[in-house]
Amino acid sequence: MLRRLYADTFESRRRIKPRLWDVDYCLLHGLRNEVAKCVRENVNGSSTIVDLGCGAKPYRPLFPNECEYIGVDACDNPHADYVVSPGDEIPLEDNSADLILSTQVIYLIPEFQDYLAQIQRLLKPNGSLFISTHGTWTHHPASGGDYYRFTQDGLRYILEQHGLEVAQMVPVVGTLGTGLHLRQLVINSWLRRLRLSWIAAALNVFTNLRIKIEDAVSPYGTRMSSPVIIACLARPVSKGAAA
Repeated sequence: MLRRLYADTFESRRRIKPRLWDVDYCLLHGLRNEVAKCVRENVNGSSTIVDLGCGAKPYRPLFPNECEYIGVDACDNPHADYVVSPGDEIPLEDNSADLILSTQVIYLIPEFQDYLAQIQRLLKPNGSLFISTHGTWTHHPASGGDYYRFTQDGLRYILEQHGLEVAQMVPVVGTLGTGLHLRQLVINSWLRRLRLSWIAAALNVFTNLRIKIEDAVSPYGTRMSSPVIIACLARPVSKGAAA
């Protein structure tokens, strides 16, 4: 238990402050910035936050201390306030969440329609959903499986099918960086297996800086065509608009 808690604490800190020599620095840094922006624009001290697939709640420090922050997970997790089996209803009231946070979860859920239906039920009419998922990445099953990748059109469609309107959609590591990052993952793994971690770290610094530069000079449309991660802010469609 202590070993797990230590590992969770280390990983949570890394998600908030990734290191330039980490192989996933650009992903973690970019996603952290998008979550922080969402918090600045949509959250205050009286907000109720529901973190679905909360893990060790790595983004909790980005939220006001006064807000109610509820973590929900589908596996044995000492950090979660509620552990819910897949397909079961989350034991929270309808229209109770000001913001639902879903970071890198939906692609792991085979029946994601039920997941989105829960989100639709929990969100207040004026609430917001921050959801991120992979556009392009390597196969990496977690405790269950790795089922989906999404395009911007596909993610928008499934959200709209569940009464959610996309307000903003941004890439985290755009198309040019995607190619670099996929090679980076493979080479990093090879070097660490050969116990050449210092070479891997140096190469990661170079590659991460190059990804940052290529993202900076790429227009939005280019970055969105095949990003590693799509980060999206969505809100419930008003009944008047739906009619």
